[in-house]
Amino acid sequence: MAEVITDEKMRNFVHSKVSNEFGLSVEEVADKCKSYGRFSSWLNGNVTLITEVLNKVKSNGVSPAFFASYEKTEGYNSSWGWLNHTVPQGSYLNDSDSVSKWIVEQSKNTTDKPAWIDFANYNDFVPNDVKIAGDLDFQNMTTGSIGKVVIAGTAAATWEVYYPNGLKAEYNGVQNYGAPINAMMNSILEWGGTLTGGTTAPENPEEPDFTSVINEAVAIVEGGKVTLEDGFSIDTVGLSDALKNGLKKVYDPPLSLFSQDMYNNTYFKITKLYTNMMKIKPNIGLDELINTIIEEAINEISVTLDIEGVFTKMVADIRAIKIPTGGGGTDPEPNDDMFFPVDFTAQGINFWVPPDQPNMDYGGERSGRLHWAYDIGTLGNENVSCHAVRSGEVLSVNADNLGTVVIKHDSDNYYTQYMHLVLGAFTVQTGDKVVAGQKIGIVGGTGGYDIHLHFAVSKNGTFATEIDTINPRPYLQITANNTTSLPNP
Repeated sequence: MAEVITDEKMRNFVHSKVSNEFGLSVEEVADKCKSYGRFSSWLNGNVTLITEVLNKVKSNGVSPAFFASYEKTEGYNSSWGWLNHTVPQGSYLNDSDSVSKWIVEQSKNTTDKPAWIDFANYNDFVPNDVKIAGDLDFQNMTTGSIGKVVIAGTAAATWEVYYPNGLKAEYNGVQNYGAPINAMMNSILEWGGTLTGGTTAPENPEEPDFTSVINEAVAIVEGGKVTLEDGFSIDTVGLSDALKNGLKKVYDPPLSLFSQDMYNNTYFKITKLYTNMMKIKPNIGLDELINTIIEEAINEISVTLDIEGVFTKMVADIRAIKIPTGGGGTDPEPNDDMFFPVDFTAQGINFWVPPDQPNMDYGGERSGRLHWAYDIGTLGNENVSCHAVRSGEVLSVNADNLGTVVIKHDSDNYYTQYMHLVLGAFTVQTGDKVVAGQKIGIVGGTGGYDIHLHFAVSKNGTFATEIDTINPRPYLQITANNTTSLPNP
């Protein structure tokens, strides 16, 4: 089968791991990139601070050379964090930590596709046979590769790899685009690196293999008998079996994606945080699970009060087992789970801005003033539920008579606003605690508007200006190809 990517140098680069250092040390990269992007605008070219940033991204499994060349290519935009792909996270170091973790996560994404369309300059011009071949090549691309990040994130990168003519105005019908991947490669070469060699940064561990942990836990209670200091002995087979069966119940996925157990099992929820094929994640940690099973097993087997202390010790021993970082149900990010505010598969939903309705987007002009929110339309569908994007506390319900709910989220210190909900259909009230994905109302047209959700994000609880708010598009993880990595509520 012929190679879809005809440029060998480019093919090797996009298939390289995001951790490939390309023969450049942190110190070498720090000195070379100090005049570009946020290295200059945020850090004033201070090599010490730049080194701190690059060491942070390296510790998360991202090559400093790749990160710096990406930043240089993307340039600086004050509204965005590193690489112009995410919402700023408070400080230059926190932001580099968050963005580099995003790179690793994105490089392992199995559901994204190439960004065939630049929705800022909408024109779907790439031939269908090219798309089919490119989609297949992208799906077969090595997990953890650079291509999984840049091709899914930028239309220009997609064209550059699979349809180079698409960068030309005569083909795309809009303008001549830069070639971001070649720009990154050239930067690395100019800095003294190599595209074919080099060591790799320490990658973030994959989702942990719990086998060794489970075996260690089981060993504590396996063997049939536990002899006590006071002469008693107790059969622990039942406890051992309970532990094994409980762990198997949690970590073995249901046989069918459509099985009822998939949705009813209290240990699971469907998510897009992990890249395993079934998109399954336990909602409690492994250590918590083990301890729960132990406690339940204690109650199931016959144990007299005077010897129950042995099981207390067993529980303590198991709790003392070092669980691998990132294990169990602990999210790989500091924030709680996050969901899109509506079911984006519902009829009529449009959560990207069509080219003929720019005022739906953040910062667009609306009725003589700027629009500090993001509108999600339904094309008249009156049966779309609205959901909390994250867990938090309801601060107000319809305080403005426009069907508005405001929620404060402690996990990320942001406030979210949901406007034009149907009056009388709220499912929450002021002071309620809500969980991520919980229904709060129904999308409507309160105030005389067409049916849509006006969604805003604030840093301080005020939703009036650019100073108070942030762009909801990156907050909702809407990518350049107008999909979202967030799960449905």
